[in-house]
Amino acid sequence: MWGISFLRSHVDRALIKNQLWVAALLFSSGFTQAAMVDFNSCQDLFLNQNLEKTSRFETDSNQLPQISEDDLVQHLVDKIDHVVEFAYIRDRAREMGLRVWLFGGTASSFIHYVKWDLVTSKGLMSLQKDRFDYDFTNIFRGTQDIDIVVDASPSIAHEFQRTIAQRFPHFLGFKATQWEVRTLRHRMGLPGFFGFKESLLDDSDFFWQNTDSHSVGMVEITGSVANSSTESSQGPSQASRTVQGEPVIRDLRNWNGNKNVFLEDVLKNRITFFRSSRHFETWRAKAGENPEILSVLRILVKAFQYDLEFTQQDFDQLRLIADEFNPATVKNPTALRRIQETSKKLVIHAVDIERAINVLDELGLRKKLMTLGNPAHQDSFAWWLNREPLRSKPIGVGPFAGLTARELGIDIVAHETNSVGAMESITRSHSGEPNVLISRSMRADESASFGDGFYTTRGRVSVRGTGLTIRFRVNPNAREKADFFTFGSMVIFTNKKALTVIPESLSFGWDDVIALSEANQRLKVHYSDQGLLEKQRRRFTTARVMKDLDLLLFSELPKDFEKLVRILNALNNSNVSQLIAPDIRKKVIENFFIEIMKLPESSNEADIKRYIQLVGPLLKNLDELNLLKFETYAEYLRGLIESRSTSPELRKQAVFEMILSFKDYQKHLHLKSVMSRSEFYEILTEIAKWHLDSNVRKRRFIEDFDDRWVEAIERDEMMTPMIPYVD
Repeated sequence: MWGISFLRSHVDRALIKNQLWVAALLFSSGFTQAAMVDFNSCQDLFLNQNLEKTSRFETDSNQLPQISEDDLVQHLVDKIDHVVEFAYIRDRAREMGLRVWLFGGTASSFIHYVKWDLVTSKGLMSLQKDRFDYDFTNIFRGTQDIDIVVDASPSIAHEFQRTIAQRFPHFLGFKATQWEVRTLRHRMGLPGFFGFKESLLDDSDFFWQNTDSHSVGMVEITGSVANSSTESSQGPSQASRTVQGEPVIRDLRNWNGNKNVFLEDVLKNRITFFRSSRHFETWRAKAGENPEILSVLRILVKAFQYDLEFTQQDFDQLRLIADEFNPATVKNPTALRRIQETSKKLVIHAVDIERAINVLDELGLRKKLMTLGNPAHQDSFAWWLNREPLRSKPIGVGPFAGLTARELGIDIVAHETNSVGAMESITRSHSGEPNVLISRSMRADESASFGDGFYTTRGRVSVRGTGLTIRFRVNPNAREKADFFTFGSMVIFTNKKALTVIPESLSFGWDDVIALSEANQRLKVHYSDQGLLEKQRRRFTTARVMKDLDLLLFSELPKDFEKLVRILNALNNSNVSQLIAPDIRKKVIENFFIEIMKLPESSNEADIKRYIQLVGPLLKNLDELNLLKFETYAEYLRGLIESRSTSPELRKQAVFEMILSFKDYQKHLHLKSVMSRSEFYEILTEIAKWHLDSNVRKRRFIEDFDDRWVEAIERDEMMTPMIPYVD
């Protein structure tokens, strides 16, 4: 295999008995206790440094963690519900009578994530367990497209996509990630026109093109697994099948057969290249949009992202296409754009950039690809390809090796990046291996003032000032002048094996959001942890927020409804934007209103009461979104208050919401004609207690009224009654 095999290296480490226990670091923000999740028991972080990377292609299967097909598929099905986005898609698909699959890179990302979780839970590998929470941000890359397949007509596929988009337009809590729905058996659009997609079954344009085993994999998220793990001599085991008797995991190249190369390759940590003799007969190839080199780049992206191996035969095929590739022949703008976009992913999606660069150089592709761009343009694909990784070598070896990091008191170092994407790439390895690039002298954009290496600062705070900080534990056996050198507070590393990423994350929940809003304060997080704050912010996706709100909405517990109202109040506070992006808050409010907008039509007054209590906190936003205008809501409340058929309890709640929602509420209230004095005084008595209420809107109303009352007294003016009892 090329470079280090992700699985092999950590199996080797597991064989070493020594353990290094590192104490967890805890941060406390100025506002709330935000736990930093660190490695609590990372086994053998530095004691296996002399195990060199192998240069073979495939690792013998008995040297890899052994998991069965049944175990993997069962674990995958058990975990689908843990991904809130998948659970929502599945539920909507079942409502529409559809079957839905994850496809290609989306299926690959999920199944490998499940595999790493499984081998970790079985104790076969020592990976960072906090990564396996099935949050979307830990499964997929921020720059990764999300592909969904439905077995339906194109019109139904478009309808399904609109249904999902209504819930969450973007899977992650920001706009970088795009996703799309395509059909299993039907083409969408026309060849040569924007948005055209081949069908996935029985379409020569799809099957005749070059591809790979991880580009044709499918994972169904709408099926259920039979409660059986009995092996079948006729093919896949029962545990890998849905209740319809079809496999959960499928291979498009062998849809109804027993051969599933995709699943076999996942289990063997391998990827297979399928070079087609008819590739140039497909319409995309004829149009110049799909040169063969794209199939090479796509398989390399997946191999680097999941640390997969090639067979020697497949690698020879990749080399042959790479040798024949002439960048000067790329004339089609679509092909050029796809080559450039995919080339960038070769680096930023790699879990081991060192291995990725080595393979690209071995194939002679790095220099060729860079000619299609400008390496001087920062963050471009050519700029990324032109960078150099921090490389690995035996620890502490060198003719001028000096004192160890332990002897120098160097324990933790910090490095700041200039983008969240770079931060994601550096910390992506589940094992904690640093996935970093060095800065080089004589390159203005790399800022290597004191020589080539990976620049860090001693301690937990770096000096760059971006706030996007990654912290590393330094190998105590690493030696100065062999693995790193120092310049003042700077520690510049020349050996990848000298560092291990410290996994960190801020931990904020709804109680923190509520407290932040009700205290009307900004979140206080150390400036060096802005990257962790952004990471937390991306976890508040529309899907995740709506799942939490739905659980509270449909709960029968009064405390849950009270918490729901407090959360809705919090969504109006601008300070909450530090944790929940404005576009996510907007989409959540829109979705939530759609869920409750039918409550006023209910014959049950309890539903109507819930409606007005839930709409009030959102009214300003609903008005801005043109979903419910102020005037319309005021008229609705006035109708409830003045109706003779309204119960005293509902009328009281309508009065409360009128008071809380409108500054000019007094002109809307004409209570003498619709309620007795006893009812009126009951309302006043309850309002008098609002300063003790858990609802922040009620407390702020009293505070504001008290302020106006004091101002009126100081001006020697007559204060308008809180609620006039007039016709």
